[in-house]
Amino acid sequence: MGGLYLEWIGNYNTKFGKHDLSAMGGYSYQEFNNQAFWAENMDFPSDGFGYNNLGAGLWNNEKGRLGMDSWKSKEKLIAFLGRVNYNYDDTYFLTASFRYEGNTKFGKDNKWGCSVTVSRMAYLEPACPERQRFLRRPETARLLWRNRPLRI
Repeated sequence: MGGLYLEWIGNYNTKFGKHDLSAMGGYSYQEFNNQAFWAENMDFPSDGFGYNNLGAGLWNNEKGRLGMDSWKSKEKLIAFLGRVNYNYDDTYFLTASFRYEGNTKFGKDNKWGCSVTVSRMAYLEPACPERQRFLRRPETARLLWRNRPLRI
């Protein structure tokens, strides 16, 4: 068994004013080479025979029996991936990521697949109602703020 592996990732970060932007891009290549062999037999004339004399057993001599097998397989996985994070004033956050991946185990006409995700978040601060106008009612702020950020 063996394989080839290559993982490459690059990062970029910048800040301008209250804006913070980071990006990550990458490439992944994985190749898996597997092989195996096995054999079996029974009904040896003596218990003294070891694995170096498998042919001495009588069980495999019966018609239609084959007490051995071997196989070899190769699988490749290739992926292009990326993520962008945007942050405004440590309050509003946006993240987008993608992964475009191909695999030899995928179906004949579907060797490649794509996954895209987007998420956003905002810290709601009831102590600063001027920053979040809809939190001016204290009962609303208490319901939303539970000593952790609310993801919206």
